[in-house]
Amino acid sequence: MRIRNIKFTFHFIPKSDYLILDNPGANLIRKTLKKNIPILSTRESRINLFILFFSIFSFSKYKLGQKYLISYIRMINPKVIISHIDNNNFFYSLKKIFPKIKFIFIQNGISLASKKNSEIKKLNWKADYFFSYSESYRKRYYQIFKSKVFNIGSFKNNLKKINKNINKKSLVFISQIPLTILDKNNNFNERFYKSEKILIPLLFSFCEQNDFNFIVAGRFSKKKSQIEKSFYDFILSQNRKKYIFKSQHSEFSSYNLIDNANLVVFIDSALGYQSLARGNKTLGICLRSYFTSNKNLNFGWPFKFKDEGPFWINKFNKKKILMKLKYLKNLNDNQWNKIYDKYSKNLLTYDYGNKNFKGCFNQISKKIKNEINKQNI
Repeated sequence: MRIRNIKFTFHFIPKSDYLILDNPGANLIRKTLKKNIPILSTRESRINLFILFFSIFSFSKYKLGQKYLISYIRMINPKVIISHIDNNNFFYSLKKIFPKIKFIFIQNGISLASKKNSEIKKLNWKADYFFSYSESYRKRYYQIFKSKVFNIGSFKNNLKKINKNINKKSLVFISQIPLTILDKNNNFNERFYKSEKILIPLLFSFCEQNDFNFIVAGRFSKKKSQIEKSFYDFILSQNRKKYIFKSQHSEFSSYNLIDNANLVVFIDSALGYQSLARGNKTLGICLRSYFTSNKNLNFGWPFKFKDEGPFWINKFNKKKILMKLKYLKNLNDNQWNKIYDKYSKNLLTYDYGNKNFKGCFNQISKKIKNEINKQNI
């Protein structure tokens, strides 16, 4: 748990049949299910003193933050735990501690792709139900969980209605720069970010030649995006005033940017794949797979696409990249849709309103209630 400016509370925590594990995506889950489900946060600065006291003397093999989460779950005693966090090893170990609770996880990004296949094989994750981005991801996660995995697309993407108002003179690049670009030893990971350093000047040059606005879609709010913006300022040091950096100002502001662009470009961002699912003309220039020697970062992983296609490329080739940019720029919507439809079944789906998720969740809830009724007879 990341605790800053700790405030202690003594309030009673009521029991609940449902519990959301951690803040990211919690409001999206509440909005979809139309339930005011309690949230157990790992980033909360308010600590329940009673639970903390109990945690100190319990579950000796765990860290204090983990003990607190376990004790909190015991106090609420839920029948179902839902989380939009898809890469926390400890969260996936909770099923062993609470075998009677049904654990539901929702894919939140493509972090699995950053792991090597040897690492994926060693994962000892446990869940009852998992909701994945695509059919290809569904098959991959099934190999990990050996439980029920459903393909629903991106949970967040499905909550944003597609509403295009295209600016014919704009190219949006999706940023993936984190809050810090230094590793644990305070070194800059040159190989990992080489993709951006090579690609950004090329995209900017293309925009200048075609009288396009070059827009970088930031990952964070204005308060948190200083390092991110500085990274692009440095790369475009001679053209800082000519490009536009857009930090996030609302939960769905990045979707408005990509929906309104003539052309979207990404390296291996989850938002890039969501842009494709939304029907936007999008080019995946997946160079990081080449520079890091991680084929899981190739375009469209875990499906094995060719190294090059009409709207993607896995290796740096200036001539081919410029050709693809020019080609996509000149396509109309009908032409683009015909091309994308040939490959869409192996990429993200789009299910506005998360109807598939709600249908599955209702079935899961009914099943759990039936099991409880049988136990009470």
